Amino acid sequence: FFSLTTMSVASYETLPKYQPTPLPKCTLALVCLIQSVETLALLLTNAIIPFMVEDFFPEMPHHEVGFWSGSLLSILFVGQLLSVPFWGWLADHWGRRPVLFFGLAGLITFSACFGLSPTYGWALVARFMWGLGCGNTAVIKAYVSEITDSSNVGKAMGLLGMQWSLGQTFGPVLGGLLARPAQQHGQHHPFLNQTFFIKCPYFLACMVPVVLGLFIIVPAMMYLPETRPEHKPGSASYSRRASRPRTHSQAESLALSRSSHGSESHVQNIVGKRISNYVYIEPYDPNIDDMISDTEEGLGNSQVANVRSVLYDQRIIIAIALYALTETIYDVLDALLPIWMVNEKEQGGFGFNPTIVGAVLAIPGPVQLIWQPLVFPFLVITWGYRKVFFGSMLIFALGLAAAPFASLVCGPAYGDWLPILLVSLVNVVPGTMAITATCCAAVLINNVAPSHLKGQVNGVSETLAAALRVVAPVVFSIAFAEFSGKDAQWPFTYHSVFHVAAVWALWELFLCLSLGPDVEERKPSR
Repeated sequence: FFSLTTMSVASYETLPKYQPTPLPKCTLALVCLIQSVETLALLLTNAIIPFMVEDFFPEMPHHEVGFWSGSLLSILFVGQLLSVPFWGWLADHWGRRPVLFFGLAGLITFSACFGLSPTYGWALVARFMWGLGCGNTAVIKAYVSEITDSSNVGKAMGLLGMQWSLGQTFGPVLGGLLARPAQQHGQHHPFLNQTFFIKCPYFLACMVPVVLGLFIIVPAMMYLPETRPEHKPGSASYSRRASRPRTHSQAESLALSRSSHGSESHVQNIVGKRISNYVYIEPYDPNIDDMISDTEEGLGNSQVANVRSVLYDQRIIIAIALYALTETIYDVLDALLPIWMVNEKEQGGFGFNPTIVGAVLAIPGPVQLIWQPLVFPFLVITWGYRKVFFGSMLIFALGLAAAPFASLVCGPAYGDWLPILLVSLVNVVPGTMAITATCCAAVLINNVAPSHLKGQVNGVSETLAAALRVVAPVVFSIAFAEFSGKDAQWPFTYHSVFHVAAVWALWELFLCLSLGPDVEERKPSR
């Protein structure tokens, strides 16, 4: 036993240092482009919705815009709530690739319809169909998890999160600049004074994601591979796996070492240390694939093969809840900021025009373009996804709690520069932290979900997020509109809306603490 231990420790000492697997650049680039178009479309339209509502109801008081804006924001998530489970199921049974194309086509179609909306009812239907026809968010997360491994998934998720930053950089700016073109630019560009642009003042803005989507869909159809696992030996994916060196997960390395050394406690001690510092790589061993294929063949009769039984796993439930809650509270912030900026100063707002609103909403984008690909991977490598999630949501909660005091310290003596600066900080700091936490939660979901059910598990997470996003932005917007129109004392002021959102974020910290450190390792492929 002593000689065996010495030999194993010597092998441990001679293992190569941690070397991340190179990312599949072309495939990841195409997926990121699809995500960037979706994000751009969503954030562009979110920035112009309060102004659309003002045009639909010109006699409406400013403090009532929040209710109708929140309803228009949330109806998209009603569509997602109804359709995302179907898209997740379809991705697992038919393939990720065709679902991505259908989703992109739906976005192109209904974004154009939304820009043509002549009435509030038309806009509601277009947003609903947009959510119904596009379920790519869940599928993209599953897709990225399948083209990466535990050594490079952090970097890939950082790049994927960066697409949100790109959308946040350009979406609100383009929405603010291209909305109401006749009113804003007709004096210098007479062709914008045509009747079409007067009747459809938001079509030009909504055409941006339409055009970009049309440019992306063709190369994606040509070069984007299918990644759906085939659960049978002899399939293409099985052959590809058998023909390359294997990067063993913790469980696979443990199984291999047990067969070689036979001492479970010794193996757990050695492998536990090795996994925390190294990627364990061996030449292809058919015994490992035989073990995996035996597991795959048994999945048909196994309780794990059923997505409903998978959801009894407490770790999966908590990871899904963290993702859905974080997505929702970030949407609440996105819904409140434009309304807050549009509101009159007497009602706790700032009275900004569309151009300033778009510019302020775009300011976090450049910060996140640096944060996501450079800072985020460093953070998760250093502290892990669970701790980074906890720290991000803590900062998010503190930022929201302090946000409403921005309007109290701004007075006529400071002009517009101080309000713009403070609102930008509210947007930058909590917004960046929310995106960081969302990326962490997405990785945790894919770490604990079985590989053959990732599409459906991610679909469940998006369904729960959609259900919450149907209600939460409307409720918070209504509360903001109700409280901002009254001269009352806390808690019956618009301050309490931000404070409730902060408490929401703090509640997520307790959920995060209930996850064990084992969620940092990806669940073995089956």
